[in-house]
Amino acid sequence: MREALDSILNQTFRDFELIISDNASTDATQEICEDYASRDSRIRYYRNDENIGATSNFIRAFELSKGKYFKWVGHDDILDPTLLEKCLNALIDREEDGYVCCWPNTIVIDVNSEFVRKVVEPPMKLESDVLHERFRDGTYAHHSSFQFYGIIRSDVLRETCVMGPWICSDYTVIGQLAMRGKIYLHPEYLHKRRYQSRDGYESYEEDFYSYAKFWVHPSKKDDILLPYWKMAYEAGKGVMKAPMPITDRIMCLWHVASSRHRLGRGFSQYFRDIVHAFKELMQKLFGSKD
Repeated sequence: MREALDSILNQTFRDFELIISDNASTDATQEICEDYASRDSRIRYYRNDENIGATSNFIRAFELSKGKYFKWVGHDDILDPTLLEKCLNALIDREEDGYVCCWPNTIVIDVNSEFVRKVVEPPMKLESDVLHERFRDGTYAHHSSFQFYGIIRSDVLRETCVMGPWICSDYTVIGQLAMRGKIYLHPEYLHKRRYQSRDGYESYEEDFYSYAKFWVHPSKKDDILLPYWKMAYEAGKGVMKAPMPITDRIMCLWHVASSRHRLGRGFSQYFRDIVHAFKELMQKLFGSKD
C-alpha cells in the first residue's frame, strides 16, 4: 500500500485530493493511512465503522470527492509519475469532441513489483461516432475493464450507476460512460496493475458464481444469485435512462439481448444461471452436493 500511495503523491500533476476510504480494515491500513495523512494535506482519510462491501466502498470514495475529474486507484497498484498529467491533459484536449474518459495502457506486475506482461487490449470502437458501437464494446468486448480506472469527468460519472452490487458492474459503468461520450486510450503504459498469486480474476475464471458473491453486499452473500440476468437487467436499465436517438436505443437493447459475454455465448448464459440457481436451491433444501 505504501508503494501505491507514494506513486500517487509523487505525480507531476499535484493539484488533487487523495481520498482514502478504509473499509473497516483489520491490518495495518489505518496506521499507514493516518501516518501519510499527517504528512500530506492533500490526503482525506475516512474509515468505515463496518465492512460495507467492495462495491459500496467504491461508491463512497466517489461520493466523498469534490473535483471536476475523478479516478479510482487500486490499493496496491502503481501509477507512473506522469499519469495524471498526461491523461488529464489528453482528456481536456478532447472534451469538445465529446470525450468523457481517458485511460492509459497497463503493465501487469507481480507481488514483488516485477514486470509480468503488457496488457493487450482487443480492437474496440470506444471512440466511434456511433453510440451503440461504443456501448457494445464498452459493455461486452473482452477487454481489461481498466477504463474504469481512467480519469473520468465527475459530472458524467454521476449520471451512471457509478458501480453496483453485481459482478462485472465495472463493465456496466464503462458501457454507461460510452453512451454519454467517447473513451480515449492513452498509448503510453502509465498504469501498473498488481496481480496477487491468488487474484480475483483467477477466481472469476475458475468459479464464476463464487466470485459473483464477492461483489454483493455482505448481508446477501448466502442468497441465490442470477448474475448474468442481473448484468443484462442493469445494462438494459442504463440504456433506457441514457439520452439517445431511438435507433441507437434499439441497437443498444439488441446488444444487451444478443452479445456474447466473457463467459458462455448468447442466451446460454441465462440458461446457465437458471441451472446453477436450481442446483444451489437443491443444496439448500436437501444438503446435497451432487
